[in-house]
Amino acid sequence: MTFNAPDSRSDSLHLLTSTKLLARNTMLNLVGQIVPLLAAVIAIPLLIDGIGTERFGLLSISWMLLGYFSLFDLGLGRVMTKTVGEKLGSSHHADIPSITWTGLLFMLILGFIAMTLVLFLAPILVHRVLNIPADLLNEAGTGFLILALCIPIVTVSTGLRGLLEAYQKFGLVNIIRTLNGILLFTAPLLLLPRTDRLPWYIGALVTVRVLIFIAYAVFCFISIPALHNSRINLSLIRPMFKLGGWMSVSNIIGPFMVYFDRFLIGAWISVTAVTFYVTPYEVVTKMLLITAAVVRVLFPAFSASCHSQPDRAAMLYSRGLKALMFMSFPICLIFITLAEPGLRVWLGEEFAAQGTAVARWLALGCFLNAPAQVAFTFIQASGRPDITAKLHLLEMPIYVAGLWLLMQHFGLAGAAIAWTGRIALETLLLLLFAERIHQRKNKNQQIYVTLLLFTGGALLLTVSGSLLWKSFAFIFILVLFLIVFWFKIMNAQERTQIQHFIKHK
Repeated sequence: MTFNAPDSRSDSLHLLTSTKLLARNTMLNLVGQIVPLLAAVIAIPLLIDGIGTERFGLLSISWMLLGYFSLFDLGLGRVMTKTVGEKLGSSHHADIPSITWTGLLFMLILGFIAMTLVLFLAPILVHRVLNIPADLLNEAGTGFLILALCIPIVTVSTGLRGLLEAYQKFGLVNIIRTLNGILLFTAPLLLLPRTDRLPWYIGALVTVRVLIFIAYAVFCFISIPALHNSRINLSLIRPMFKLGGWMSVSNIIGPFMVYFDRFLIGAWISVTAVTFYVTPYEVVTKMLLITAAVVRVLFPAFSASCHSQPDRAAMLYSRGLKALMFMSFPICLIFITLAEPGLRVWLGEEFAAQGTAVARWLALGCFLNAPAQVAFTFIQASGRPDITAKLHLLEMPIYVAGLWLLMQHFGLAGAAIAWTGRIALETLLLLLFAERIHQRKNKNQQIYVTLLLFTGGALLLTVSGSLLWKSFAFIFILVLFLIVFWFKIMNAQERTQIQHFIKHK
C-alpha cells in the first residue's frame, strides 16, 4: 500500500497535463474566443444604427468596464487556479475546499468594497471625466450605477472560473465563456425595437453577467464534489494575497502599457491619427488570440507539475514554446508581407500609407509575444509572480520614454516600434528568468537561437520593397523556418506523434 500513493499522484498529474488534453483544451479556448468575435461583428453595426453613436460609445465603455471589473479580485482568481492545481498535482485534495471557500469569501468582500468605490466615483466619471452630451448625462449616470452593482458578481465569477480551469474543465469554461460573449452583444439587440434608453441596455449586460455567475456556480458544484464541504481557513489569506498582489501589479500595468500608446497618439499627433494606428492594431493583434488560448491551458498544467514533477513542467514549457512559435511565425510573415496591399484593398490608399509600417512592426511584436507569454505563465505558475510584476514596473518608464522619443522621430510607426521593442525586451528577460527557475536537463537553447534568427528574417521583410520581392522572401523564409523547425527544434518523439496524427486523420 505504501507504493500506491505515488503512483496515484503520478497518474493524476499525467491526466491533468497530458498533451492530448492540453491540445483539446487549447482548441476549445480558440472557439470560445472566436465565436463571440463573430457575434460582435454582426451586432455592433446594428446597435450603432439603432441607438446612435453617442449611446453606443457609452455602451462600449460599459463592455470594457465589465471586463476590467475582474481586476478587483486582486489576483485571487489566478491564485486559486495555481493553488488548487498544485493540490491536484500532489493529490492533496482535502485542502481544496478551504482554499476555494476562503478565496471566494474574500473575493466577494473585495467586490463589495470595489462596488462602493465605483458607486462613489460614478458621478465624477459621468460629469467631469467623460465628455458626455448634456441630454445623455442622466442616462449615463443611471447606467453606470447599475453597472457598479454587478462588481461582486464579476469578482466571484472569476474565482469560480479559475477553479474550473484548475481542474482542466475547459469544455465547461468555454461553453460559459462563449455564451457570455454572445449574450453580451446580442442581449442589447433584443431591446432595439422597444427602447433606446441606455440604462435598459446596461441592465441587459448586468443580467447576462448574473446568469453567467449562476452557470459557473452550478457547474462548479456539479463537477467538483469537494465544494460541498464548505470550510473557511483565515490563515490562508496572507499567502493568497501575497501571490495575488503581485499578480495584480502585472494585471494592471500590462493593460496600461498595451493601451497607453493610443492616448499619447491622440494627445501628441491627432485624434484622426489614432484611427490610422488602432485599425491595423486591432486586426494584427488578433494573432494574440492563439497565444491566449494556449497559455490559459498551460497555467493550471504548470501549476500542477512545477513542484511535484519539475521535469514534466519543463517538458510542457518547451512544447508550449514550440507550439506557439510554429503557429505564430507564418501568420506574422503573412501580415508583414500583405500589410500594404491588404490595407489598400480594405480601406484605401490613405490607410495603406499611414498604417502599413504600423501593421508590420506590430505583427513582429505579436510573434515575439508568444514565447514571452509562455515564460510569463511558467514563472507565475512556479510561485514567482513577483518577478513578472517587477519586470513590468521596470519596463513601464523605459517604454514611456522610448515611445516619446520614437514618436518624435517616426510618428505612428515610432509608436509601433516602441511597442514591439518593449515586447522584445520583455521576451528576453522572461525567457532568462524562466530558465533560472527550473534548471533541468531539458535545454531550450536551440529554440531561442531559432527565435532570434527568424525574428531577424521577419525584420528584413518590414523594409520597403516590391510585392514580388517580398513574396519571394516570404516563401524562402517560411520554407527555411519549417525545415529548421522539423529537423532541429522538434525531437523524434514529437515528429512521430505528428506523423501518427496525420495518418489517422
